[in-house]
Amino acid sequence: MATKTLKKHKRYVIKSKLRFIFFLTLIFVSFTFAVNGYLGLGNSSSLTEIKHIEIEVMYGDSLWSIAQEYGKKDNDIRESVYQIASLNNIEGSEIYVGQKLTVPVYN
Repeated sequence: MATKTLKKHKRYVIKSKLRFIFFLTLIFVSFTFAVNGYLGLGNSSSLTEIKHIEIEVMYGDSLWSIAQEYGKKDNDIRESVYQIASLNNIEGSEIYVGQKLTVPVYN
């Protein structure tokens, strides 16, 4: 006569709900980061489109006044001055009448 052997299934008991929830949360967060990294969803791009225009320096213009006119409105004016100076390889604040400057314009 053939004897049937029944497999005993192990039964798992959750001893600490807090540890179990922490473990599940950790697994979920790790999985989310892995998927975002793999799909490149963590890369952000600016919604502000930056265009560059060329202007001619007029009498009485300064980097500060040009930055106020063309710079980003909610940006610190010093940051706009720095961007204009960097784009045009200007050291200090020396600009000359008739000089052509490349200026970022934000839309």
